[in-house]
Amino acid sequence: APIRQLTSDARRLVQAKLDAGVAGEDAVTPGQSYGQDEGGERASVFELLNRTTDDLCEANALLEDRNRDLSDTRERLAANLDRLAKELDAARQLQLSMVAGDGRVRSFGSATSIGRMTPAREVGGDFFETFALDEDRVVFFIGDVSDKGTASALLMSRTVSLLRFAAQQ
Repeated sequence: APIRQLTSDARRLVQAKLDAGVAGEDAVTPGQSYGQDEGGERASVFELLNRTTDDLCEANALLEDRNRDLSDTRERLAANLDRLAKELDAARQLQLSMVAGDGRVRSFGSATSIGRMTPAREVGGDFFETFALDEDRVVFFIGDVSDKGTASALLMSRTVSLLRFAAQQ
C-alpha cells in the first residue's frame, strides 16, 4: 500500500506540473517511455521528479549568484555612501569656517558680534558675515541662497567672497 500511495501522489504531482505547463517538450509523462504498467508510471514519475530537482538546483544556483551580486553591490553602495558622507562633512566644516557662523565672538571696537549657523543639511546656502572695514565701520552681511545643498553652498561661498571684495573697494 505505501508504494501505491507513493505512485498515486507522484501521479498527482506530475499531473499538476503538466496542468501548470511547467513540463517542457522533452518532459517524460507517465507511461511515455517506461510502459503503461504501475512500474512504468513510477519510473516516469521519478524521472520527472529528478528533472524537477535538477531544475530547482539550477534555479537555486542562479539565485545564489544573484544574491552574491546584490551583496557586492550593497557593499559598494555602502562604501560610496561612507565616502560621500565624509566629503559632505568636510564640505560642511569648510563652509562653516568661511562665515561668521562658527560661534566665535568677534569684537570691532565697541561692537561685538557672535553667531552660529547650522545648515539644514550637511551644507547649505544661508550665510552671514561680519568684518571690520576700517576702524569706524563694520560690515554685516546676511543672506539666504534659495534651495539647499551643495550648489547653494558654492553660490554662498562665491557671494561671500564677492561681498568682501566689494566692501573693501
